[in-house]
Amino acid sequence: MDLRTSAAVGCLCIAGALAGVGLAPEAEVRAATPAPLEVRAGGDALDAGDAAEVARSLAERWGSEPIALVVGEERIEATRAELGGALDVETLAARIEAARDPRSLTARFHRQVAGDAPIDLPLPVRFDADVARGLLLERKDRLDVAPRDARGNP
Repeated sequence: MDLRTSAAVGCLCIAGALAGVGLAPEAEVRAATPAPLEVRAGGDALDAGDAAEVARSLAERWGSEPIALVVGEERIEATRAELGGALDVETLAARIEAARDPRSLTARFHRQVAGDAPIDLPLPVRFDADVARGLLLERKDRLDVAPRDARGNP
């Protein structure tokens, strides 16, 4: 067989293979999708439903929880929101959606590390220092006393 004939046979083989691949029926290949994980945030199981609504509800509950600050002998009791704390609702909603989707990187990584254990999302806390500063400065003025017997060391 001369070079021209070999090249023609080779081209026909390649064309036939390509035609066979193009005409072959497409086989659906789908990986088994695992069941969704139980999603928690701040240690509590989250309700089913729209992630944005769940995040808003959690942010309201979180902000309304009371905390206490002890300053000297005085105990300041206020809610987290009154002290300038808040949850970033958009970030939390995105984390909830990612954790609920079994195909997401978050869920797949969690499954590799912890198996089917519930996924506990970190809370994206934001703090407004100006709100807390105002409350603490007001308390400082009431607690601060002028020195009575201050002496310098010779």
